[in-house]
Amino acid sequence: MGISIKEKTVDFSGLYRIQKAKLETPAHFALNDQITEARDTGKFELMKQLMTQLHRVCKVEMLYYENIIPIVGRKLIANNLTNASPTNTMLITHAALGSSSTAVANGDTTLGVEVYRNAIASLTNASNVGYATAFFNATETSGTYAEAGIFSNGTGTVDTGILLSHVLISVTKSVSETLTIDWELTIS
Repeated sequence: MGISIKEKTVDFSGLYRIQKAKLETPAHFALNDQITEARDTGKFELMKQLMTQLHRVCKVEMLYYENIIPIVGRKLIANNLTNASPTNTMLITHAALGSSSTAVANGDTTLGVEVYRNAIASLTNASNVGYATAFFNATETSGTYAEAGIFSNGTGTVDTGILLSHVLISVTKSVSETLTIDWELTIS
């Protein structure tokens, strides 16, 4: 008589929701400045409220993209689950935008060509889903972006940290637009 073992797998899937808000009035630009100040001073609840207000009063383009969790990101998770003194912290620290349109791959450790990064503005979780938000104000970056990534254990310096998520996108941002990246990681 044999023993039947049912194989179980854990799935990590991520979704990017990108909101591009067009700033057209002095009031819109004032909200942009208030959001930036709230982000930079760690007032994340106020920042969320102001972002909701901005997205209500501006023309907003919504874009959705599914990402990969590369091997280096999965190793980070395994290391933190099993090592009493993990090599790196799992806390998500930065979001980055890049210009490479090369297909994302499991072996990626950085963006193809990182152009700009910001510290994560907000982190939260509910049940088996983690959420990270990054806010790029109107004037701090502009251009055409073909990729984005979320990093753990990074700094403000390009290509630092552990790439936890990588995705191809198609976003052109001007200096009269803000960009909000909401990333959702579901562990099932």
